[in-house]
Order: sequence, then C-alpha cells, then structure tokens
Amino acid sequence: MTARFALLSWALLSLGSTGAFCQPPPALSTVTGVVVAADKTSPVPKRTVRLDRKADPNAAADEQQRRETRTDEEGNFTFERVPEGAYVVGVVERGDELLAQQDLALRAARAAQLKLILTTYQAFRGRFLDPEGLPVAGREVTLQARYDREDGAATSRGYTVNTEPSGGFRVIMPAVKNVSLAVRVEGVGWCTKPNVDLEELNYNLGDVKLRTGSKLSALVRNKETREPVGGAQVSLYPQSSDLGMSGMNLRADTGPDGRLSFDALPPGTYGANAHKNGFIGAYHGEVSLTVDRDLPEMAFDLEPAVRLAGRVLAGPQRQPAKGAKVSLGDSGSTTKTDDNGKFEFSTVKKQTHQVTAKLAPYLPATTTVEVTQDTAGIELVLDKEGLRIRGRLTDEDGKPMPGAYAAAIEPTVFRNYFDYRVRQDTFEKLDRWPWDQADYGSAQADGQGNFEVTGLAPGTYQVCGLSPGLPIAHQPDVLVVDGAQPPSVTLSVGWRQPLLVRGRLTDSEGNPVANRRVQVRLELENRGSYSSGTKTTNDGTYWCRAQNPGTYSVRLTAGDLGTAERKGVEISADKAPDKVDLQLTPPKFTKEVYGSLAGFVYLPDGKTPAEYAMVIPVREGDDWEQANSQYQRTDKKYQLRTANAAPVGADGSFRIADLPPGTYGICAVPWRPDDWRSEPLSQALAETVPAAVSGLELQVKQNLAGVKAVLGKGGTLKGVVKAAESGAPLPNAWVNANRQDRQSQDDDPYLGTLWFRNMRTRSAADGTFVLPALAEGTYHLSVSATDRKPFSKPSLTVKPGEAGEALVCELEQQFYGSIAGVVLKPDGKSPAAGAKVYAGAQNQYFQEPTATADGEGKFLLDRQVEGEQSLIVIYPNAAPVILTGLKIERDTATPVEAKLQVGGSVTGTVKGENGKALSGSAYVALFAQGDPNRWFDPRWFDPNNLDQRPGLLAGKVGADGKYVVANVPAGKYSASVWKERQVVAAEESVEVADQQATALDFALTVPKGIIRGKVTHADGKPLGYAQVIAVPAAPRTQRLASGMPGSLAEAKDGGYSIENLVPGEYWLMCMVASGERSIGELMTAVRSKEKVTVTNDAPVEGVDFVLGEGGAVTGTVVDKDGKPVAGARVLTTPREEFAALRIKSGGQAPPAFYGMAMTDKDGKFVLAGVPPGTYTFSAMGEQYLPGNSKELTVVKGQTTAEVRIELEKGDMQKWLQERQQEAQPVPEAQPAQEVRPAVAVQE
Repeated sequence: MTARFALLSWALLSLGSTGAFCQPPPALSTVTGVVVAADKTSPVPKRTVRLDRKADPNAAADEQQRRETRTDEEGNFTFERVPEGAYVVGVVERGDELLAQQDLALRAARAAQLKLILTTYQAFRGRFLDPEGLPVAGREVTLQARYDREDGAATSRGYTVNTEPSGGFRVIMPAVKNVSLAVRVEGVGWCTKPNVDLEELNYNLGDVKLRTGSKLSALVRNKETREPVGGAQVSLYPQSSDLGMSGMNLRADTGPDGRLSFDALPPGTYGANAHKNGFIGAYHGEVSLTVDRDLPEMAFDLEPAVRLAGRVLAGPQRQPAKGAKVSLGDSGSTTKTDDNGKFEFSTVKKQTHQVTAKLAPYLPATTTVEVTQDTAGIELVLDKEGLRIRGRLTDEDGKPMPGAYAAAIEPTVFRNYFDYRVRQDTFEKLDRWPWDQADYGSAQADGQGNFEVTGLAPGTYQVCGLSPGLPIAHQPDVLVVDGAQPPSVTLSVGWRQPLLVRGRLTDSEGNPVANRRVQVRLELENRGSYSSGTKTTNDGTYWCRAQNPGTYSVRLTAGDLGTAERKGVEISADKAPDKVDLQLTPPKFTKEVYGSLAGFVYLPDGKTPAEYAMVIPVREGDDWEQANSQYQRTDKKYQLRTANAAPVGADGSFRIADLPPGTYGICAVPWRPDDWRSEPLSQALAETVPAAVSGLELQVKQNLAGVKAVLGKGGTLKGVVKAAESGAPLPNAWVNANRQDRQSQDDDPYLGTLWFRNMRTRSAADGTFVLPALAEGTYHLSVSATDRKPFSKPSLTVKPGEAGEALVCELEQQFYGSIAGVVLKPDGKSPAAGAKVYAGAQNQYFQEPTATADGEGKFLLDRQVEGEQSLIVIYPNAAPVILTGLKIERDTATPVEAKLQVGGSVTGTVKGENGKALSGSAYVALFAQGDPNRWFDPRWFDPNNLDQRPGLLAGKVGADGKYVVANVPAGKYSASVWKERQVVAAEESVEVADQQATALDFALTVPKGIIRGKVTHADGKPLGYAQVIAVPAAPRTQRLASGMPGSLAEAKDGGYSIENLVPGEYWLMCMVASGERSIGELMTAVRSKEKVTVTNDAPVEGVDFVLGEGGAVTGTVVDKDGKPVAGARVLTTPREEFAALRIKSGGQAPPAFYGMAMTDKDGKFVLAGVPPGTYTFSAMGEQYLPGNSKELTVVKGQTTAEVRIELEKGDMQKWLQERQQEAQPVPEAQPAQEVRPAVAVQE
C-alpha cells in the first residue's frame, strides 16, 4: 500500500511538472558582426544595420519583425535575444534600401558572427600639413564631401577624423568619383581638393598643405542698453563658398565681453546669426570673406524680448480649449495650448501682434495686442463653429479607402505649396496627415471611406485625398457657403487621374529602370514646357502631373542611361491619359569615349595665375541627345551646366573631365558661376571680368590641353547711400547694377552664362558701396533699403579699368499707414466672415490675399505704403468688390466699408466646329470695357487658377456646351471663349445688370491663323531677342503691351511665328525689352507698316521688321516750380495717344514707334534708338498728370538735347476717367433680350 501510494505520488508530481505540460522556452540568439569597406578589412563606423524577419506564419504576433542598431567606431554591431527564424540583415542606405545584405537562418540558441562587406565604401588616407609645412599632429579635422549620387541627386556629408602624430589620417567614405573635399582645422587652416576619385582602392590623398584662412570676429550687444551679451551663440553658415564648404556649420558662444571669433575660414559668402534666450535673434545675410584677409568685427544687436501668455476657450460653455494652435502674426511663431487651454510665447518682439487661435470644428479667433512688456491674460474665444465638407475616399475601383486622409485647403495655399506636392510626391511612408491639421482642415476616412472636414470658413477650397504610395488626388473649386448643405465630394485616389502622365520606363535592353531619379519634360508645342524631377518605383513606373490639358511631347532623361520621347500624348483635364511606356535610347556617346579640356587662366597681365577663378564648360549647338547627362539646355545656341565648373589652381591650371565629343567653349569667371552676386574670392580678382574661348573641337577620347584664357579688366561703379532728409549714411542697403544693353543668351559675349546681367552688393557701415567688376557697357543702378523709397539711376556708362564719378544715392523715408475695414454681405448688415481682401498699389496685379475678414467681417491691413491703395474683396456667391483711390496717410488707419453685391450673370451655349461640343477644358471669360476703375486685368488675378481658368470672371463650359459666368459686377464687358490658354472665338460685347442673367451663345471656329516673319538689324544680321505681338485692329480689351496668350511670339535667331490666331485684322508690334522675356522700364516697340489680315486658310508670310540705328533724345522732367521729377516715365507718344491705349478704347492703330525711359533723381532721361521722325514726347509720374513736350525732330545718328516736359500735380486715375468719358461712343439701340434669373453652377 505504501509502495503503491509512493508510485502514485511520483506520477502526479511528474505530470504536474512544467516539462510535462508546457513547451520549452524559445531559443534566443545573439547576432554579432562587423561592417567593412570594399577592401574587406577597414571597418565602417556609425552606419545603421537592420535585421528584418522574413514572413513567418508561425511567429508570435508580438514578436519584433524589424530591429536596427548602429555600428561602433570599429564597425561592430550586436543584436541580442533574437528568436529563431529566417532573417535578412544589411546596411541601411537612403531610406529602405539595404546594402551588403545577407540571409540568416537561426535554428537554435547560438551566437551568429557576420561580416558585411560594404562595397560602396572605401578607405582613403593622407597627411595634413600646416601652412608652415609641419604635420598637423593629434588634431580634430572636419571633412566635408560633396558629390552626386547614382540617382543624380547631389549630396553633402560631414566627417570628423583625428590625425596621428605624423599628421596622417584614415577615413571611410562612399566610393564615388569626382568628390569635392573641403578640410578645416580650427586654429590651423583650411584647404580643398576637387575631383577626388574615391572609387580607387585605398586612395592616398598624399600630403595636403593647409592655408591660414581668414578670421571673423563678432560682438553681441543688447540693442537697448548697448551692453555686451555673454553666453550668446553665434552660428556661421557657408552659403556660396566655391570651395565645397556648404554644410560645414560652425558655432561658438560669446564670452563675458560679448565677443568671439572664428579662424581658419575659407573664402566665400556666409550667413551668420546670433541668439540667446530672452532676446530676439539677429542675422547677417551675406558676409563675404576674401582669401587670407580678416573681416572687421561685425556686431549683432539683440533686442530684449518679452513674454506673451493667455488662454483659449471654446464652445458655448467656454471650456478650456486643449490642443488649439496659437500663432503670432507675421513672426511665424506657433504653439499649442495645454490641458487648461493656456499658451505662452517666451520670446516676443515689442510691437503690435495679431494673435490667432485655431481648433476644429471652430472658426479661428483673432485679437490684436500691443506688446511693450511682459503681457498675460489674453483671452481668445472660439464660439462659432465652422462649416463642413463631407465626402468619401475610394480607390480606382470604387472600393473604400479606410485610413486615407482628406483635407480642404485654400486655393492660394494649395497653389503655393500643395500643388507642388500634387506634382511631386507619392508619400511612400505616410502614417498621418503630413501637415498641421490646425492650418489645413483635414480628416481621416472611416471604415467605409467616409470623411468630414470641419471648422471651415466660407469660401472656395481644394479638396485633397492621399494614401501611402499614391499621388494626391484633388478636386478644385469646392464652394462652402453659409446656410447651405455641406458639399459632398468623392475622390478616387490612385494613378488614373486627369492631367497625370505615368508609364513604365525600361532601359535599352527592356529591363525596368527602378528607383532611379529621372527628369520628365512635358512640352506643349509653341506654348511652353514643364520639367519635373521624379523617382521611379520598384517596377520602373515614373509619373508627372501636367499643368494644363493639351497635346504634349513627353521626354524623359535618365542620366547616362539615355533619353526617351513620345510625341502626340493627349492630356485631358477630364479623364486620365493612357499609360506612356518609354524605352531609353542610350546616349550617342558613352563615358568610354569622353575626353577632357585643360589649360590655364591668367589675370589681365597675362602672366599672374587667376587662382580661385572658375571655368564653365559650354557646349555649342543644339545636339541635346549627346549632352543630356552633362548639361542644362538653355537655348539653341548654348548648353551649360555650372555644376561641372572646374576651379583654377594656384598655378592657373584647370581641367574639366568627362566631356562627350563636340564643339566647346569655356568661360572663365572670377567667382562662383552659380551665384553671380557673391563677392570675389581674392582681392586680385576684384577688378576682373570673365574671358571666353570658343570653337574648341573635342574628338573621341581626346584630352585637349593648352587652352588659355586671360581675364579682362572690369569697370567700377561706386558711391554712397544716404537718407534724403538727414544725409546720414544708410548701411546694408541693396545696390543692384542691371545691364541695359545686353539681355539674352544670344547677345552674351560670355557664351550664355549671362554673367553680366545683374550684379549687386550691400552698402557698408558708412553707406559706401563698390561694384568693382563690371563688364563694359550701360547699366541701370537701383538701390533699396528697409523703410525707404527705392532709388534708381539709369544709363550709367562703365569702361574697362575705370571708376566713374562717385554716385550719391539719396533714399527718401517710406511712411506707412493702415486700412481698417469691414465686409458686409449683400443684405448690408450681416458680416462676410472669411472674405478675402487683396491689396496693392494702383495697376499692380495681385496673387495672394492680404487679409481675411474675421467672424465680424472685420479686417486690418497694417504697414500699407503711404499714398493711394486699391483693394479687391472676394466672397463666395457675391460679385468682386473693387475699391480704388484709397488714401493711405502716415500713421493713420483708413476706414473702409465693402458692401457686397450679388451681381449679374452671363449664360449660354458654346458650340464647336460643326456644332459639336468643345473637347477638353474650355471657359467663357469676361473682361471689363473702358472703365479705368476696373484697372486690374482678371487674366492675371485668379486665386483659384488651378484649371487654367483665364480670369476671375469666368465660367467653365460643360460637356453639353453650356456655361454660366456668375456673380459679375454690373457693367459692360467683352466676352471670349478660351481653351488651353488660347482665345478660340472672337470677342462679343455684353452688358451685365445686377441680379439679372444675360444670354450669350458662341459658335466657334478653331483659330488657325498664322503670321511669320523676320526681325533683323539694318545690317541684315538677326536680332538676338525680341517679342512680336499681334494687336487686334478691332476694339478689344487687352492692353498694347500685354497682348493675348497665343498672340505673342519670341524672335530668336531672327525668325518668329505667331500661331493659333483668330481670323481678323491685326497690327504687329516688334518689341525689344530691357528685361529678358519681359517689358521692363526701358522698352522700344516698332509697329508694322500696315494692318495684316489673318484667315484660317493660309499663313501670312514675310511680315518683317528691320531695326536700324536711330537718334537719341535727352531731356528733363520738372514740375510747375521747375523742380526735377524723379522716377517719371517718358514716352515717345503724346499723352492723348497714351490715354487711348490706357483706357482700352481699342480700334486705333498703335503708334509707329513706342519707346519708354525713366527719369533719374535729377529728372533727366535718355531715350536711344529712336527712328528718325517728328515726335511729341509725354511724361507721367506718381501724383502727376501726364504732360507733353514740344514737337521735335529726331535725326539719325544725332542727339536731340534738353527736351523739357513740365508736369502738373493731380489725380491720374481721375484724368483717365475723364478722357474715357470723352471717348465713349453713344450706344446704339439694342433689341430686347430675354432676361433669365442668375443660375449658380457648381463645377
């Protein structure tokens, strides 16, 4: 019995043991290893190693699937307690890419030893010597490496190494070609090494001798007490250093005396800032250092800051608003409220601030606070809920996309920032809405794909949807209005979107080009092009979003892999285009047959080496295929890429490698080729201008040596900038010298580099400035400074090696006022919350809203320039309100009340050829006739212009051909039909009455009119650059100088072709402008001898322009008291002709010749190139009425001097209005039209 009991007890104990009922603990392993470079021995430190578990259905749900660690200084890494299973281990490079990866199978607890060979890294060594030639022993050295990655993206990396007693060093870096190395040793010196080939195994840099460098000292002071500020941090950021130092940021703290210094600095341009808690930071934008020359001590004046605190309440019960975003006016400072709704800004400038709180679903609350000391107790109340947009996010098959994001974004914000994202990003790693939800109302879709965005003000929004790995989908012009049902939007997020071009890219052998950065160029024939850089996906898919519908040529460049092109790709705004698969064609020449250019660059004496000059390779001709991987295409004559520029060494030598065969030129420039505004690197270069050598024939595999370039002598402009009222010097003012007599690449003696075009500097502490290296020619000097009116002086002659007379630039003080206004709805009582207010000087085109009306309809525009101001107010379902002639007085708030009106509408049908509906995106646009108060041009003012709507007053033509232009201010208009930025129908006159609908139908004929011709000099040579505009001879709405899209052509190489013209009669104007591709302050235009009749049947050929040398006219513009009028415009037309053009009465012939100049501070002007003939000149200035000169005769080759024009003070706009009324024709009786009520159409 006892034995039986003992046996049973033993069995129970055995069954009850852990081993009988439970599995053994999992086997955990330790994985160790080392990462080495391509030589298989050199450890690679500080790299991320990742351990990924392969898919395993038996793995526990809570097991870690991915682990990461960093290698130590010896390249070692360790992963501990790793469960058994199958893994992949590798080194992380650029996102998710794994290099040197290995498969790893763990079956039992053991220590796994791995060796990861990183073939993309090499060890290289060398020795540093100080400026005296002694070893730099036991010092910490900073290395900055700049190079292009395989995908074509430029990168810059910093490394820190310690030298041995012998000065030797050894470092592991990416194994790439053409690395630019920058070296700095604090207290010792600096040096650079361009074109280092780190692909070579165990590359030896040899002995590297450092240069002493420059010293920069700084003093940080209290702005109010002028006492030194100790413990402030000063940071130095290389900006345009030619020597590869960008990214090598330096920091130091001031001592008790507020001083510090940086030494061993290379030459170049730096940015510097100073900051300390309790102070407003200070910044110096461009600090230029020349070779081995110390800069005088620069001062940072830190303004003591104050504290601003308060709380935000929300809802009817005014509960603390947790997580509300509070922003501080224009400072850009933001913070979030805590659990009690409290917020605080610890560093606030002493001034008036606008404090705004945002929190969905409420409308923002804003208050204005004048802060002069620590301020607390500010209270913001969010008590009014905003409006909503509801919708659904689906995939391309209509299935819901739970977890995807939707956002409602204001059109201007979308255009400025999100539109770029729409074209560029697929957001591969998207686990949340990537922007602040307080700024952009957003919501996440639920399980059915439904979403609701709250807290919106009335207005128009772009509604976006996005999901990981897919392009952003968006729907424009979603209208949100008080008292209406929330709009509903359904977005299909995926690749099949309108205007989205996509396809699969393969190499010449048919393999997908995966994870490669490529350049996509969409070219709309005769109407511009758009380029976008993108990265292909794992299967080689590329994509790019077009800006406009149309027929495109799609061209793709993939560096050395070649190019691909498909023509005739139809891109619609209504549906997704077909996939555009492309196969690359290899470049005609590969690097195996590339050659090089080498030679020497000297200073103007022809003997002294021009050390630190740069040499830019310029490929001549239009063989784009050969040069696509090396050069940036600028025009048909030149191709250049300044990134390939080579520095000139101490002996004057340079070498540019990896050039495909062809015809080349070089341009040796005194300093950095991609930042013409930085200072010369050495004093010896300060008075030189570039030298160009052309016609260099480079053969296959040829190393063409012996190229010699001698820099030329430059001229100098110098002077002083002063305050006009006191004569005190104005430091830090911008001084710009713009070349007047050469403007385009074709007219560039420096092979398309446009080195001459714009030079600038800043005035010194005593107000003096020097622009020392100007090419021979004529310049326009302009000076600007904070809170000062701009100063300009045209027609300054610069000669080589000469410094002209010192210029005195007196800048008048700029005073400011403000506008305090309120916007009311059409009922005249209710506030128009969310109304957009656009402000600007008279005749200025607006792009951004200046203010938004708050919940009470109020808005404040601060710091408005003294003088006349204009406003445009935009509100949903209301006509735009235009307020002109607002008087802004110094330190005074101008009250404004903007009462909205509903406006009228124009409705009708647009029929295309043969009565068919128009294909693609078309609009009917209205332009005001003859009213000078409607001075703005709606084509260029359109805050919602994402569908290329031609103007603010425009309605989209639907698929059935019907359109509505709603909310039109009462008045007379010209209506036209636009498609793809082209006018496709002759204009029709229409009169709009408030709250009434006017019918207007269009029957279209596709415009096919063409005018061709040549533009040449009198000697028969083609003019380098000009614009030819077709001006309708019948009454139209456009200004002379703006023309209409489709009626302008650029005359390059002497030829021009204006296409897609509406049949009719035109005058042609050939314009030569002061600014490239624009009409600048100095412009001349020549009219065709007779009108040109255009039909759709055949092109009009041979409308040629010959621009010969004329005479010159000089004179003075004064007021009635004989005082000079600065900044006046002088025209070669009498004021009556100007008025006729200005008020757009139309129908009259443009002047046979049109020239324009500006007066300097002494009221003097020069007009050159005026054709022989008899003229009456006119002038007009700010706050002056136009005035005429006496009739005078201009003789070829002679100067007509001392033309005097007197101006009388007065209201220019009022004068124009009076002229318009005088010219207004008596309206003819019109048959009665059926009046229909205005219809609101949602697109």
